[in-house]
Amino acid sequence: MNIFTIVGSIRKDSYNMQLAKTMQERYKDKFSIEIANIRELPYFDQDEEKNPPQVVKDFKQSIAKADGLLLLHLNTTGRFLVY
Repeated sequence: MNIFTIVGSIRKDSYNMQLAKTMQERYKDKFSIEIANIRELPYFDQDEEKNPPQVVKDFKQSIAKADGLLLLHLNTTGRFLVY
């Protein structure tokens, strides 16, 4: 099983990235976790929406082929959120 993971922070010491990497290592024998490099993604540009850069096409393809999607993002509400 392949889980595509999007970490919503690009901060070097991001807690969410640490969590993603810990999960990737801990569960490597059970399933594969691919962590997206969102730093490479450009800002949304509606002028390029119909013909996006290759990095965007690759990102969308990774989501499409994944068996699951894990979103790790910052929470400023002070509450634990489950989607």
